[in-house]
Amino acid sequence: MAFAWRMMDTWFEEDYQIRVHPHDPYHLIDIRPSSRHVRVVMNGQTIAETRRPVLLFETGLPTRYYIPIMDVRMDLLQEGSRTTHCAYKGTTPHYSVRIGDHVVENIIWYYPFPNPGYEAIQNLLAFYQDRVDDFYVDGARLEKTKRRHRRPIFSQACRFKFTDRFWSASRQTLLKAIQIAGAIIQTLHAKRN
Repeated sequence: MAFAWRMMDTWFEEDYQIRVHPHDPYHLIDIRPSSRHVRVVMNGQTIAETRRPVLLFETGLPTRYYIPIMDVRMDLLQEGSRTTHCAYKGTTPHYSVRIGDHVVENIIWYYPFPNPGYEAIQNLLAFYQDRVDDFYVDGARLEKTKRRHRRPIFSQACRFKFTDRFWSASRQTLLKAIQIAGAIIQTLHAKRN
């Protein structure tokens, strides 16, 4: 079962406010300090280089390399126009990179105030690896991976989506939808026992 999140004021799990969407119990995020050599290149210039990245491993996504600000050419960065939200990690402003007349918009993100449990990436910079010219880890160039919008994976057996169409449906249609959802829940409960 899913809800139209934009129609809700707030959602709490106990006393903890959930933002963006509820956490998926099958979604894992691990954060590890590393000594790998990471180098980011754009327009022939190294714009970031570190031997102390923080690696973030997240279900369904490529490894993300978070780089300390002191290891990034901040003179090439300008405030971006984009802010994104992650239900797990928090809200991320973006930076754009300007090298001469060439500007790549919103190519870097960071968490100035991450959600509890993600303090290890606070104020570290991460690059969209598919949008830079070259991204090296320990001297090896990483292949560009196509970004895709990832939706949370909830129990496939009990997936019932409430959409705007659902809310504007007739009373009879709503009652039928509720009956179907109830039948699914009863079936799942019977399978457990």
